Amino acid sequence: MRRVLPSLASVGILYNPTENGERVAGLEAVAVRRGVTLKTAIVEAPRDLPAGLERVAQRVDAIWGI
Repeated sequence: MRRVLPSLASVGILYNPTENGERVAGLEAVAVRRGVTLKTAIVEAPRDLPAGLERVAQRVDAIWGI
């Protein structure tokens, strides 16, 4: 992401912990090393997506849904 957004400081991640919990935990370690803050929102079903976006959209430079 930094190649596209060099000033990236924070990323919002929308994810289902059952399917991607371990992946997000690994990303948190990488983010710390690279000086990026992660803001996560759990989205367990499609109906949870609007609320998840609302929680992170105003606080991040980019959003990544996995």
